[in-house]
Amino acid sequence: MTALNRYIFHGISLSFLLILFYLLLKGPGTFYAGAAVLVFLFSAVVITFLEVHPFVMLLAALLPLSIRMSIPGSGAELIFPGEALEGLLLMVFVLRFIIRDQRIDAGFLFHPVTIGLMCMLFFTVLSTAFSTMPGVSVKALIVRTLYAGVFYFLIHESIRTAPSRFLNYFMLYGASIAAVVLYTIYNHAGYQFSKDTSGIVALPFYSDHTIYSACIAFVLPFFILLAFNKSIGGFSLYARIFFMLLVLIFMAGIFFSLCRATWVSLVFGLLMVLLLRLKARPVHLLAGLAVIAAWLFAYSDAVIDNFKQNRYDSNARGAGIEEQTKSITNISNDQSNGERLNRWKCAVRMFEMKPFTGFGPGTYQFQYLPLQRKSDMTRISVTNPYHIKIGQGGTAHSEYLLALSEGGIFLFIFFVFTAAMAVFTAMKNYYRLRDRAGRLISGALVVGLVTYLVHGFFNNFLDTDKAAFLFWGAVSMIVTMDVYEKEKVKREFNQPD
Repeated sequence: MTALNRYIFHGISLSFLLILFYLLLKGPGTFYAGAAVLVFLFSAVVITFLEVHPFVMLLAALLPLSIRMSIPGSGAELIFPGEALEGLLLMVFVLRFIIRDQRIDAGFLFHPVTIGLMCMLFFTVLSTAFSTMPGVSVKALIVRTLYAGVFYFLIHESIRTAPSRFLNYFMLYGASIAAVVLYTIYNHAGYQFSKDTSGIVALPFYSDHTIYSACIAFVLPFFILLAFNKSIGGFSLYARIFFMLLVLIFMAGIFFSLCRATWVSLVFGLLMVLLLRLKARPVHLLAGLAVIAAWLFAYSDAVIDNFKQNRYDSNARGAGIEEQTKSITNISNDQSNGERLNRWKCAVRMFEMKPFTGFGPGTYQFQYLPLQRKSDMTRISVTNPYHIKIGQGGTAHSEYLLALSEGGIFLFIFFVFTAAMAVFTAMKNYYRLRDRAGRLISGALVVGLVTYLVHGFFNNFLDTDKAAFLFWGAVSMIVTMDVYEKEKVKREFNQPD
């Protein structure tokens, strides 16, 4: 700490003590409320002068275990301790610019992925300005800014000189979510692993089985690496046996979650592994996607007719794994699929009404209700946003359509651009990194990312910190590795003979 920083620190500390003394004179009630705020602010100031890495590790470990709590006397809710730590770390991120003259690396700041994220935030702000529900949108904007600041920029700050630290974050998150998996399986066993209860057995840690299983699928590739590859982390045989046990726990959690979207996403994750092994380039991936899209467009009528003939119902009494899997394309009588189509159609109608600005961040769950058509609604459709039964909540059930309906066409374009650039950058890292461990971690990152992006066609979770941490943290790691490698090559190239 420099002499100037010491003076700043001591000055802030003295100011806090004087304010506490003043609040004490005002009475006990004012003192306790004010003291809580001041302790929070003082903690942010202290952490500003410390290494941020241990606090990000703490956040990673506590996020899967965080639960929703009411704030006494306010009527508001807080996901504790996750959101409290995130707010603290965002304040630290800002204070580092003010007090310590912190700067973001130019290579990271002007990376295409970062530019895409900044454009997303810009169009989120624009959409908020034209929102149909300004209060709701401002809150959503604050949350999205919080996630971008902490999970993308601050994680980069914590790992930019040592990218291998990122593995610690996923290991801690994974260890904590493994405890949640055991808890959930135990709860679910009490209900004979029925489909009807799959949406509640992960409470209070995860709101339903879809986000819970999506997060498990995201971390699974990393733990497979840790368990079966000696070059990752240099762990002992006993540690790798422990990681193998965690892999089995995760696979059991995904299986018993009965979340069909996660099962589908893992298939695409395996396809991504195959593409990496075949050394497929981003252009090949784009070409393949274009061919699939063209085929679906050309034979869309035949595909829809085939889907309509599917009568396997995931909600039928006694439906087994085979029926659950085959019901994925049932659009005739499967209630879950029917409701998802209902939400998607409403999202498209919202986009058609406000194609450029959308209805505003966070507004879908309120604004889609009057746009539902009776012919599309199911027995699990929602008509009152304030009285939603467990298992019938959610918003657009698609990251892509949610961005389109709430933020308009430009937010959608930059979300797709940012996600695509993250995947392409991870593939590039996998092929060019000279370090074997770095290549394998890049492969795990892109596989985890693909599982989420595929799942994102059927559900949306980026407005929750448990999923946003994994997604934006992984993207931050991908970009950091890319920048780190470029700088490393530049340093070696500029070395004198």
